[in-house]
Amino acid sequence: KRQGGKTALSSEQEQRLIRIVADHVRAATFIIADGVLPGNVEQGYICRRLVRRAVRCGHELGMPGIFTAEVAQAVIARFGPIYPELEQRQATILNELTREEERFGKTLARGLGEFQKLEEGLRQRGERVLTGKAVFRLFDTF
Repeated sequence: KRQGGKTALSSEQEQRLIRIVADHVRAATFIIADGVLPGNVEQGYICRRLVRRAVRCGHELGMPGIFTAEVAQAVIARFGPIYPELEQRQATILNELTREEERFGKTLARGLGEFQKLEEGLRQRGERVLTGKAVFRLFDTF
């Protein structure tokens, strides 16, 4: 169900998504502070997946624009006195989260465009179901 641009969620679903955003951004904040940047391989890929899942859940919650850096600032404020490397690397953390969120936004936009092309092709052929190959390509690429 959609309501006003965001999915209508139960309180339980909303709380789950909020916890995912908080936990994933917190984990990514610590990982970036340890020197692992979002990327395509190894630890960098784990960091990227954490950020992107937080972004997807944030969008389901209706969180506007770029928000991961703001959540990370709260993490740094809370844990910085205990883990000084968070405060020392704050600029890098916030910059990397913002960059990854922006990259993901572009990837999603391209993926949505590709999905719309596939959807139009289905309509023209009078079909209603995407092939498994097409769905996997969307998942794997975007």
